[in-house]
Amino acid sequence: MPNAAGELFSEIGLDHPLTLTFGLDLILYNFMTVYYTATPRRVTLDLGSVNLGGIIMPVDRLLAMGLALLLTAVLYVVLRGSRIGRAIVAVRMDRDAAALMGIRVDRIYAITFGIGALMAGAAGSVFAMVYPITTNLTNTFLGKAFVVCIIGGLGSVQGALVGGLVLGIVESLAGQLVGPQHALTVGFALMLTLLVVKPTGLTGIRGYE
Repeated sequence: MPNAAGELFSEIGLDHPLTLTFGLDLILYNFMTVYYTATPRRVTLDLGSVNLGGIIMPVDRLLAMGLALLLTAVLYVVLRGSRIGRAIVAVRMDRDAAALMGIRVDRIYAITFGIGALMAGAAGSVFAMVYPITTNLTNTFLGKAFVVCIIGGLGSVQGALVGGLVLGIVESLAGQLVGPQHALTVGFALMLTLLVVKPTGLTGIRGYE
């Protein structure tokens, strides 16, 4: 019976983690919309603003940026300087070889999922300090996350940081030059160009699939 179920899932594509992830996203999206509504919400922090070289910056946005950079730095240190981090990288590069070296692959998958959920929750909390959030933002930021990964390159934390900065700068300039309605299009065009010219991304590691 388990084999039959596995064959059924394989035939309809549910044995692929990416398919399961998007399916779970659809379920959670509709659940949140039904039970929490799509009303925009925001965490309001009246912290004032500071003058940085003639540019007025709200303190809550600076705080959000600082927390985001801190989380990125912590993730980098964990992946580069801990046994769990090195095991995650080993499983990512070659699951079979990692298993032969004694790494418990299933456990590493669970730990990686937990770290990803922690980072996503922290990112949502930080984002709520800057913009109103609603369940309707799901597809928008999933698309941006995908573009950031392609631009920065897979296989490194610094790639995600570089990709995010590049996409933010490109969309800001595009919004000024061709209009904000075309900013996202310019970002996707940059992604497609990099896929042709440099498939590994700006800081990607050759060999990552």
